[in-house]
Amino acid sequence: MSQRPDAEPHSSARLAGPKRAFEPGGWGFPVVAALCLSGLAFAHRGLLTLRPRTALAAPLTTEVENWFFEPSDTSPALVVALVGWLLYRRRGRLMRTVGRPGAPWLTVLLLGTGLAIFVWALRTDAREIQALTVLFEVLAAAHAFGGTAALRIAAVPAVFLVFALPLPSPLLNAIVWKFQIWTADYAGFLLHLIGQSAFVSGDQIYQSDQTFQIIETCSGMRTIETLAMLAVLMVDLFGRRGWHAVLLLLVSPFVAFWINGFRALALIFNPHSDVAAIHNLQGIVMLLGGVLVLYFIDGGLERVLPQRPAPRPPRVASQPGDRGGLRRWGAAAASVLLLIALSLGVSRWQLPLNRPGDPASLIDAALEGWRGRDAKTDRIFLGQTQFLHTLHRQYRYRAQPVELFVATGVRSSRYRSFHAPKTALPGSGWIVEAHVTRVLAGRQVEELQVRRGTRRLLIHHWREGTAGLGAEAVRTALALDVSPYRRADHPVVVRLTTPIGPSPRALAAGRERLREFTRQIQPALQHLSSPGET
Repeated sequence: MSQRPDAEPHSSARLAGPKRAFEPGGWGFPVVAALCLSGLAFAHRGLLTLRPRTALAAPLTTEVENWFFEPSDTSPALVVALVGWLLYRRRGRLMRTVGRPGAPWLTVLLLGTGLAIFVWALRTDAREIQALTVLFEVLAAAHAFGGTAALRIAAVPAVFLVFALPLPSPLLNAIVWKFQIWTADYAGFLLHLIGQSAFVSGDQIYQSDQTFQIIETCSGMRTIETLAMLAVLMVDLFGRRGWHAVLLLLVSPFVAFWINGFRALALIFNPHSDVAAIHNLQGIVMLLGGVLVLYFIDGGLERVLPQRPAPRPPRVASQPGDRGGLRRWGAAAASVLLLIALSLGVSRWQLPLNRPGDPASLIDAALEGWRGRDAKTDRIFLGQTQFLHTLHRQYRYRAQPVELFVATGVRSSRYRSFHAPKTALPGSGWIVEAHVTRVLAGRQVEELQVRRGTRRLLIHHWREGTAGLGAEAVRTALALDVSPYRRADHPVVVRLTTPIGPSPRALAAGRERLREFTRQIQPALQHLSSPGET
């Protein structure tokens, strides 16, 4: 077939330059990609340098403990690096999709959602939320260059970024406390299995010569998160699919909890476990043991379950002479420049201070016959629970003691919270025997009967100026309390404690004693929870 010498060859030559430069195999493709990735790293520098619990100059042992065992830490830089590795492993499949972009409206929707989240994260200084921005950026870039096929390929690396998001602190406090109790019970069970005498009371394990407390970093919560991430990487590395992948992911939390019980056992028997380096080394060894257990489970599943063949990569051919590659790279570069400009130009909301008063200055040590003295607060037990002001005082009237704990919450902190089940307990090692909710003086009050050894206490516990656990978790996740949508009231936590005997009459007398004491401090509590800007 003859060909016009002045038409098609001229057109091919005219389009060959942009195609060779900005399509796979061209010199412009890796250059512009590297520049865009560098720009994204600069725009998200707040996320990559985020340290929720410690300063950047913290000792190495503290940093290692935070990376692997601190429940509120997520190591976002490590998660982003693993996402990059997952994308790199898919580079061949992704390159084969280049040249068939998806619908522009979906790309704009994904990118716009990421930009909106990015602006909100900058305005509230909630840097961890930027992980969601990166998630939508990955999806938008995949859809822009490779359409639906690339979107499916990039879905797993994008969703992996969820591991960079910390659980909302109120929800985390509730879960971690449960894990502390479960780990103590499990470790006590293991001690009995090997013939060691031990008594478990709450989060404490008593032996004849020592008492061991399961603190938050020993709860196993972070170990579960870390092993879940490793399970995802194992599934991807070995190409597991179907039920094999699902079962391996589902079993990883149980393996982590099982391993963490042996870690607690090792800490109990090691006389040098209070040394930070040894403490961390034992944890890392147990974590590696969990990886080996997952590896053997993976091998067993491979022998039991039929292996599905990996799907063939999609045959997507780029369109000859397509000028869209240059336009798409231009749009990508413009988006990165916009992110950089927003990171430099958008500042945090400057809101008027709205601080509650100090309960110690509002509640006197003498209350109509009651005389009080300050008591010591168990800060190690409270862990991630954080307050702005606290009052912990023991009162006595005619040999009838009442212990008062009042705290005002820090509303601007997203990594710690005043909303925690631990505030209902006077300290470590208490066992809850009864827990009911009563309406007293127009408010809902948690009534607890707790025991430690031969001591029994009656507790009335409530919060003012706050919502329930679910609402508080949503407020923390969205960083609403550092935005114009912050709550109007001051959060206040109150706990009243008095000793009781085993008889019903002693229980009734204790209730009346706490009710009378509540009447004494009611005006001060109303003043604490009322708003006032300074």
